[in-house]
Amino acid sequence: MSNTCSAPLSLKGRAKRPFQIYNSDSDAHYEKIIEIDVSKIEPQVAFPHLPENAKPISKAKGIKIDQSIIGSCTNGRIEDLCIAAEILKGQQVHSEVRLIIIPATQ
Repeated sequence: MSNTCSAPLSLKGRAKRPFQIYNSDSDAHYEKIIEIDVSKIEPQVAFPHLPENAKPISKAKGIKIDQSIIGSCTNGRIEDLCIAAEILKGQQVHSEVRLIIIPATQ
């Protein structure tokens, strides 16, 4: 997994279909630039049953977690799974928690 995570562009030779990587022109100008200081945003947690049902982590206080899902159609890209793997490295899932990891389909 480390080779895939450290060099996602290496997938270019292994993709099932051709794809193009797009970058902005070096002289591109944008109509609007929005900068957000994420250090001022409380971490979010998705409540069942939809990803948009996210709430500040303080709203989850006291709720017992018995299942956790990483991936699927939201956050299931290889880059997302690599970040999750890095966060979980050396950790252990609680014996009463079921952790499911679902890669995105495309």
